[in-house]
Amino acid sequence: EKMADGLQILRYNISKAYIAHHDYLSRPSNIEPEAMDPFVGGANRLATLFLYLSDVEDGGQTVFPDVTKEQIFHDHDIRATYFETRQLSSSQLSTLRESAGIFDPKSWEFSMVQDCYSKLAVRPKKARAILYYSQFPTGKLDPLSKHGGCPVLNGTKWAANLWLWNKEPPFTSSRFQKTPPHKNIKAPSSAPSSPIAIEVMVTYDGEHSDLVLYWEGTVKMNDLKPRVPLRLKTYVGHKFVAKISDDTTISTFTVLQGIEKYKITDHDTIYDYEEESLSS
Repeated sequence: EKMADGLQILRYNISKAYIAHHDYLSRPSNIEPEAMDPFVGGANRLATLFLYLSDVEDGGQTVFPDVTKEQIFHDHDIRATYFETRQLSSSQLSTLRESAGIFDPKSWEFSMVQDCYSKLAVRPKKARAILYYSQFPTGKLDPLSKHGGCPVLNGTKWAANLWLWNKEPPFTSSRFQKTPPHKNIKAPSSAPSSPIAIEVMVTYDGEHSDLVLYWEGTVKMNDLKPRVPLRLKTYVGHKFVAKISDDTTISTFTVLQGIEKYKITDHDTIYDYEEESLSS
């Protein structure tokens, strides 16, 4: 349990996608450099297990945009069984985009559709899973592990993912803090910081399907799905930012003493606290 993030259940409707990214995390300013560098003994995400819970008629692949098909698999049978091998013409791609309502040629979704049929991409198939690594055996982070969720062009995609770490993350321990949290993070006067880990629950009450919660604005923690509570282990005084895929900030909040439930809405960037116990 300490070596993995919580299992996430995902649903992508028509045109929904996830921009290409790395699963390994960048280091926030208040963490020692070696704490998140596996090459020198630090902790970071080692691998991702991605499970497909439904078939998808078109689109919905997991694409690795910096890797060509030929770089990985030379066995035609393996490629034909598990990977996207169709070579679609420009007119075919245009038809699929239009049917999914993807019209803006400047959008990342528009260009990603091309990658999904020209680069290394795994087709979604119910009851299958893929395992890919974010680190080399030496601990070096692998930039070619960059991947994205292709736009769903026809149908609905259900999936789940689990992030696995090479060792316990530093987030729930003050061991890797340069200074105690109360000296390093600005919190409201009503929120004295504490080096003691606590559990809070964050709920998103909005309509964005691509909202992501970041610690300190840079470290990705989890996706936020509408009205699906997310439990976090954190510290009083820690700051979180919720952003959509184009990097627009939806909400910013700081963990306060005695407040265990937090609600994020689409209306503004002001957080809304619910003063109820998690055990209620």
